[in-house]
Amino acid sequence: MSSNMEVDAPSAGSGAATMVSMHPLAIVHMADQFTRITSGGSPLTPDSPVIGLLFGMMSKDGQPTAGTAVASKHNSNTATLLEIQDADDIPTEISEATTLQIGLHQAVFPQHAVVGWYRVSQEDEPTAQDLQTTKKLRDHFALDQFVFCQLQVDGNSNSGGANADEPKEVTSTLEEELPMNLYQVHVPDDKPASAVLLAMDPSNWNLATSESERIAVERVIREQPTTSAVADTSDDAAIASQSNASAYYNHQTDAVQFSLRSMSDRLNVLIQFLEDTHAGKIPPNHGLMRDVVTLTMMLGPIASQTKRQSTSVDSHVLAHLATLGKVVSVVQAYTEKTIDPSRYTMTHI
Repeated sequence: MSSNMEVDAPSAGSGAATMVSMHPLAIVHMADQFTRITSGGSPLTPDSPVIGLLFGMMSKDGQPTAGTAVASKHNSNTATLLEIQDADDIPTEISEATTLQIGLHQAVFPQHAVVGWYRVSQEDEPTAQDLQTTKKLRDHFALDQFVFCQLQVDGNSNSGGANADEPKEVTSTLEEELPMNLYQVHVPDDKPASAVLLAMDPSNWNLATSESERIAVERVIREQPTTSAVADTSDDAAIASQSNASAYYNHQTDAVQFSLRSMSDRLNVLIQFLEDTHAGKIPPNHGLMRDVVTLTMMLGPIASQTKRQSTSVDSHVLAHLATLGKVVSVVQAYTEKTIDPSRYTMTHI
C-alpha cells in the first residue's frame, strides 16, 4: 500500500460499535450502474469511474435521528444503527449539480439522507484518493459515521477477445462472502493529521430487508412451479393442459399455506419476545415495544372463542353481498357511460 494510505483492521474500542444494515437493492443499483457504464449503455465512457452516493437513515436505540448523526464520543454507550437503503449514481464532487440531484432524490424519499459513498472497481483495497474523498464528503455532510463502500468486480467479467464465447462457470450465487467492504475514517487522538480508513468488522454490518420482502423471496425460492414436458399429440396436449391447471391450483394453495406458516412463525417470535420481556428474562426494548403496539393497532379485531349464531353469520353475509352488489351496479353504470357517452345527456350524468 502507499505510504499516504493505510487500511487498518478494526480495533476494540470503548463504547458501542456502529452497526450497519444494507438493503440488497443498494448493491443491485451499484452493480447495474457498473454494467451500464462498461457495456456502453451510458453517456460516460467505459473506462469512467463507477461512483455514487449512499442514502439511508441513522438511528440510536431504535429511534431515528434528524438527518445527521450525533457524534459517538458524546454518548459512547448509545447503540447506533446506520441503515443504507439505496445507492444513486450522483457525482461525489461538491457542486450545485450534486446538491440538485440530492434534492431530487430526497423529494421522492424524504426520509433519506446521504450516509456515505461507493466505488465499484477491480482493486482489492481503497486508494489514497478514496481516503481524501471520504474525508471531504464526511466534513461536507457533517456525519461522524460516514461510510465508504467498495464493491469489487471481476476484471474479466466484461472483457472480450477470443475466449469471449467460451462457457463460464457460474459460481457467483454460491459465494458465501460478498466482494464488498465498508470503511470509515478514523482519526487517532495523538495524531489528528494522520487519518486512515478503518475497515469495518464484517460482524458489524449485514444485509437487511423487511419482513414482507423476506416472505416474498422465500415464496419465490421454495415454491417455484415445476416445468411440464412438451406434448407431442393432441391427446397429450389436453392432458398436459389439465395437468397445468391442476398444478397452478396446487401451487397457489401451497403458496397461501406457506405465507400463513411464515406469518405464524414470525408471530411466535414476537410472542416469545413479549413473554421474555414480561418475565424479566431480557431487558425491555422500548423502541421495539412501540413498534409492537403500532403493529397491534393495525390488526383487525381478535376473533371470539365462541362460535357466532347462524343469524349473525347470515346478516354479515347479506351485508357483504349488498355492498358488493351496490359497487357492481355503480361500476357498471359508469362503464356504460364511458363506452357510449352519446346515449347520455348532461342531466343523466
